[in-house]
Amino acid sequence: MGFTEMKGVFRKEIREARRDGRLSLILFASILVLLVAYLFSFSSQPIVAVVEEDDKFSQLSSLSEAVELRYFVATEKEALEMLRNGKVAAVVCFKSHGVEIFAENSYTGLEAVKAIYSKLSEKIKTTYIPSKSNLSYLLVLGVIGQGTALLLASTAISREKEEGTLEMLLSSKLPVFDFISAKFFAVSILSIIIVSIGAVILILTISPVYQNYTYLTRVYAEILLLEFLVIMASAGVGLIFSVALSRDEGILAAMIFLLANVILSFHSFYPFYLVKNIAIFSYFLPLLQVKIAFGLVEIEGANILSNLLMLILYTLISILIALIIFKKREKSFVGGVNP
Repeated sequence: MGFTEMKGVFRKEIREARRDGRLSLILFASILVLLVAYLFSFSSQPIVAVVEEDDKFSQLSSLSEAVELRYFVATEKEALEMLRNGKVAAVVCFKSHGVEIFAENSYTGLEAVKAIYSKLSEKIKTTYIPSKSNLSYLLVLGVIGQGTALLLASTAISREKEEGTLEMLLSSKLPVFDFISAKFFAVSILSIIIVSIGAVILILTISPVYQNYTYLTRVYAEILLLEFLVIMASAGVGLIFSVALSRDEGILAAMIFLLANVILSFHSFYPFYLVKNIAIFSYFLPLLQVKIAFGLVEIEGANILSNLLMLILYTLISILIALIIFKKREKSFVGGVNP
């Protein structure tokens, strides 16, 4: 199987990526995006009040300006749905046993609100719940990971061709499949490491202690799994560019592919709108699969198995295409190599 040679290709790709200035630029851009996402995550949305006791309604009018109390809704369920959709920053429920406040993790005025409503009730319970707007910042990592994988993979083989090292590698009797696999895993692992570091930073900085630990853990795990699969699918696509195009052409194709993913995946906030209108593109753009699946992840009990399988299939097909193209062009790289 040429394990020694395959390991050598893997290590060489890691070293090349470390020396490549573009990767440093990507890392810097990743940190910058995370900081911007964190700064803009602080919400200035109005609060929703759910009034369940008529005798307290009159007291609310004197407090509305102080806490930007702009919405009155009939039920707690309606208000919490507004909170999850990112339309409001917090929900204040007036109940017979006291006041209960639901807030998204980025809301900075919670203590002031609690101080104001303590005039109405001594018992104030606070509950944090995840909102779409904040969980969506994890999708930024998907863009970063996909961009990293596409860029590195799109130059992984074309670089060897231009530097004249490809002939030497293939002449060592390294099977073509092992060569492609080593490149694929090196690019995927590097990109996954970058996304994992970013995910830890993001989760630790903007995530408070939620009440529903099981739900939140599942949400984070599923979103990150989807993003890892997008990275692998993107690495496969990048390898196609790398074996079919020159180094500069591969980079250009990778950037166009990434731009198409971002534009089509993020033109609408709601994933199900995408499903209805441009679902056909999900078969060709891996990041859109994540966007669609993200809407399902937010629903407890929703099944995203089909999205996971689609991304796995996408990865396998892209690697197979890269392998076929490489084998067809192998004689132009080096003559008489036994695959």
